[in-house]
Amino acid sequence: MKKIILLMLTLFVLVSFVNASNIEDFPDIFVDAGRFDGIIVVGNEGSASDVIAQSNLIQFFSGYTGKGMLNTAKLADEVVDLEQNIISIGRPCTNKLTRKILGNPKPCDKNLKSGQIYIYLYEYKKYNYLLVFGYDDILTKKGVDFLVNYDTYDLEDNEIVLDSNGKIISSRTKNLVYLEQEEIVENETIIPEINITKALEEKLRAAENKTELKLIPNETEIKIEPKIEENKPQINETKIITKIPEKGIFSKLIDWIKSLFG
Repeated sequence: MKKIILLMLTLFVLVSFVNASNIEDFPDIFVDAGRFDGIIVVGNEGSASDVIAQSNLIQFFSGYTGKGMLNTAKLADEVVDLEQNIISIGRPCTNKLTRKILGNPKPCDKNLKSGQIYIYLYEYKKYNYLLVFGYDDILTKKGVDFLVNYDTYDLEDNEIVLDSNGKIISSRTKNLVYLEQEEIVENETIIPEINITKALEEKLRAAENKTELKLIPNETEIKIEPKIEENKPQINETKIITKIPEKGIFSKLIDWIKSLFG
């Protein structure tokens, strides 16, 4: 029963995350009622180049909508609500929000290739996540420049890979799924429920019992100490060792001569 419920939950999550938007819908998917609708994020460990790319994208949307962009620039640590449109700039290794949306790849630069730029579009419920990053910071900025000049390209897919010159290497439509780590199911393995508090209590109780046993020695462990009488010095006979010095060669010679004369 638990397995069926878990599988149903997984299917529900997958359906909720099926991608429906394409990059060809950029920038309108981030505009609502004539205003930019979302936030533009860079990593706390991001470079100056990432911040410049963020600024360039803010200026682009400001010009596109003709409206201000107040409170749209964010650092990854400032983002606590994922139920909003997000444009996340920077590599997974320097932007933890990008890393989280990608499912926390290990290592963080998994599948990244030298000289390449990546533009991915995810859909989470009714929100869009656009990730822009390159193999290095310079390529990340080129990816943002590519988006700013969106009208010069024929974009029909939601996963685009560019070379260092901004030329499209590959483009495809793929159902990208964002899964929170708590809901990941690997090989349909059901993790048994564990009462953590009870388990800890049992371990503590066992440890206490073990300690008490150590304080109460068994009969075989009892050591008999020497009896101490008043006004008499304590003598530990087991520690008294009488050592008879070995006779030297001259002493042995004298004893031999004495034996000759009776």
